[in-house]
Amino acid sequence: MWRTALVLACVIAGFGPAVTAEDCPEIVGGWPYSPANAVAQLGTLANYGRGAVPEGNAAIENASWSNPNPSFSEKAKLLPSDGGAVGRFGFSVAVSQDVVVVGQEFNDGCFVFERPPEGWSGTLNEVAQVFPTSGTSGDRFGYSVAVVDDVVFVGAFLADGMAPGTGAVYVFERPPSGWVGTVTESAVLVASDGMSESLGVSIAATSDVVVAGSYDNAHGYQSGAAYVFPRPVSGWSGQITESARLEPSDPTEFAFFGCAVAVDAGTIVVGSHHGGVSQRPGVAYVFEEPPGGWAGTMSESAKLQASDVNLEDFFGASAAISGETVVVGSPESSTGAVGSGSAYVFEEPPEGWTGVLSESAKLVAETPTIVDLLGYSVAAAGDLVFAGSPSPFADGTEQGRVRVYERPVGGWAGVVTESSILAASDGHLLNTFGCSVAYSDPILVVGAYNDATNGSAYVFESDHLFSDSFESGDTSAWSTTVP
Repeated sequence: MWRTALVLACVIAGFGPAVTAEDCPEIVGGWPYSPANAVAQLGTLANYGRGAVPEGNAAIENASWSNPNPSFSEKAKLLPSDGGAVGRFGFSVAVSQDVVVVGQEFNDGCFVFERPPEGWSGTLNEVAQVFPTSGTSGDRFGYSVAVVDDVVFVGAFLADGMAPGTGAVYVFERPPSGWVGTVTESAVLVASDGMSESLGVSIAATSDVVVAGSYDNAHGYQSGAAYVFPRPVSGWSGQITESARLEPSDPTEFAFFGCAVAVDAGTIVVGSHHGGVSQRPGVAYVFEEPPGGWAGTMSESAKLQASDVNLEDFFGASAAISGETVVVGSPESSTGAVGSGSAYVFEEPPEGWTGVLSESAKLVAETPTIVDLLGYSVAAAGDLVFAGSPSPFADGTEQGRVRVYERPVGGWAGVVTESSILAASDGHLLNTFGCSVAYSDPILVVGAYNDATNGSAYVFESDHLFSDSFESGDTSAWSTTVP
């Protein structure tokens, strides 16, 4: 079967970083352009996506939006001050409010950027680097990243955990002096069972929990697992082991379960791009937190499968979750062109996440091209989905793209094409723009690990405004009619 060098590199490495839906503390219950879901919550993060309203705040009943179809414009380009040293800077990205974190595939580096007082603009270097005190060269520190408020999580899948080379996730907290200079970890997350291999190949986090993928061999070579680390009552400190281990009910070797992870509130999604007992088409699994919390070894509550998936589609290579909506990438599927790629949208049924479920909608390119790899990376927030196409063959310009999908008026159903396409203003051949994506309203961050030789990341901002002309994210800007 055909392959490109890009595809081969992705398969060997575990098919790229997982990109998760970012928590948005200002908006709870969905993207602000869905009046049916418009519920304000000021400053509470843990209930994002569940429509919770803290005591003393009123639900927005009649909100209106001045631009229900947001467009995104490039604002800044992010580069490491040390030049990246051929580390594939931009291989992983994360964003939370005004903080952007960019990791790199090689050379053990992770960089923190903050929004300047004048806003995201021009070419910017990091304000800080994070690095573990016990790290060694070759740990692949920065292969996966996540950020929630003032806490940064970085995967190093070849670091020494409970045993040499079993992997670890490092936790960094914003110092009192702010993100500046070199910051060392406050905690390290490791697997206690000794079966972990490559812990931290993917990570996702909320304010309350971290989930990390691992290509362990408990059920055959690289069958995989995921580990759950709730935030301790005393905070992130010292060495912390998991409270739960997640496994599929149908494990098999070479499934790569854990290649992608996503979490929102009490729901975790784990991708397995070669999972599935028959012909390994790829599967994603949904796990829900029990009343007693994440504990012990757990199997999924639901299995997600594409209705038209084929052998080697890599369904499950990327995953995102926002509230009751899950998005799963299938970058090597062929819809209109060989290897054009796609992403699938799954919505939680009225009876909850249970059984084997097929998609509500399939996201494709309006004009598919060969080896587009759409769905290599995905991010989701409310009614928006972002899907990266980092392939150099994405279109006639031979640079990567990110496609933006908006939930149709009638809901996610059938085949949906993009509402807009984003590209780098200085894009060039083989820049791999779209290899990673992350979104925190109104900021979208896109990685391009082959740009400028050693990689870069780009910051885009949406132009949407509330009806009172305040920008999204201004928690004092809500206009509401209280019954």
